[in-house]
Amino acid sequence: MATSTTNLTLFHQRSNAVSRDQNYPSLLQKLIVQSLIKIEESDVELYCRSEDLATVKKVVGAAVTEYKQIMKTASGIDVEANVTLNESKEKALSASTGGGVTMTAQEGRIVCENTMEARLKLVYEELLPSIRAILFGELATPN
Repeated sequence: MATSTTNLTLFHQRSNAVSRDQNYPSLLQKLIVQSLIKIEESDVELYCRSEDLATVKKVVGAAVTEYKQIMKTASGIDVEANVTLNESKEKALSASTGGGVTMTAQEGRIVCENTMEARLKLVYEELLPSIRAILFGELATPN
């Protein structure tokens, strides 16, 4: 259990460093584009941490343009993307997310969580079989 806590602390330290990096605005733009592609809705609401609000405001227009270009190239169809940025501090993402964005559609019924914390959980879950094999060895399958 101590190792999990240590890893979590290390993650938060490194993710906070990522959010202070000069490339973080570019990362946020790519996360927004990825969220738009994944959510497949034209009217969406975008959430971020309070400390990322100014940066997200700067990149959201370029992210929407990039998304439209990607969709036009891939499908030949012009798509609409109406992104409303949540500016309410009460609804802002927690600092513990490590940065990134969450996008919702259909009055919150569709959610695309694209935060650093969510991405870490996804990678961890994908690696669980490998982790088990390292810790416990390959289990013999019954014949």
